[in-house]
Amino acid sequence: MSSQSQAASATKDVASLASPTQEADPAQVARTARIWGNVRIYGVLTGLIVVWEILGKSGLFEPIILPAFTDVLKSVWVNAVEGDLFLAIGWSCYRVFMGFGLGMLLAVPLGVAIGWSRVCEDLFNPIVEILRPIPPLAWIPLSIIWLGVGFKSVLFITTLGSFFPILVATIAGVRNVDRRMIEFARTLGASTGQILLKVVIPAAMPQTFVGMRIAVGFSWMVVVAAEMISVKYGLGWLIWKARFSFDTATVMAGMAIIGLLSVLMTKAMIYLEGMLFSWKKGIVKG
Repeated sequence: MSSQSQAASATKDVASLASPTQEADPAQVARTARIWGNVRIYGVLTGLIVVWEILGKSGLFEPIILPAFTDVLKSVWVNAVEGDLFLAIGWSCYRVFMGFGLGMLLAVPLGVAIGWSRVCEDLFNPIVEILRPIPPLAWIPLSIIWLGVGFKSVLFITTLGSFFPILVATIAGVRNVDRRMIEFARTLGASTGQILLKVVIPAAMPQTFVGMRIAVGFSWMVVVAAEMISVKYGLGWLIWKARFSFDTATVMAGMAIIGLLSVLMTKAMIYLEGMLFSWKKGIVKG
């Protein structure tokens, strides 16, 4: 081999050592993308808050129209010191948890029954399709007539708000279970009850959790509206009371807290979903 070819070969080897080809770690790529995604989100939020504060302090808008961001924070502090804020948060969270839990307890068994049994589908599906498009808030007058003004009517409305998203998701989850899994379980001698408990319900749960995440947002929407009409304490009541005194800062503070609580509950659901169903494609543990 000539000296020129040897030199070219050596140069090629050195170049390959200097810049080795490495495949990127998918987990590292996903983590980096998530970090930059959070940076963008918080950057946009910070920018919006700065613009909000500037507009609020500029005098272009009356405080009743657009209070400054610092005025909203001051309202949060005042209501927290007086105790109204924590009382309102506690009552609203309690009603959301109760309504969400009751809606889940009713929706999951019914969804499994409708998704699994043709008889149950023929019996219940027409009723579900008639009632499902009715907004939960449209039930408020009837709930007050039936249950009176107070906790029972709010619980009824909140339960409705969470019931249908979980029901529809559970039905879809049961119907999408791989039939080969069911037939294989039957081949092994499993009874219908065993198939439901050990095959169908576990396989449908990831889809049910999607409905539960949607139901969390619905629960907060309806509980706040119901609190404005039917009960004395809660974030909805706090907002409604501030409206009569034209306290826009407190109204916005209540709205922001509702959004924050809803996001926190949704994040908790996503985290729990990732822990329980990390095997499911598309679910990444946070």
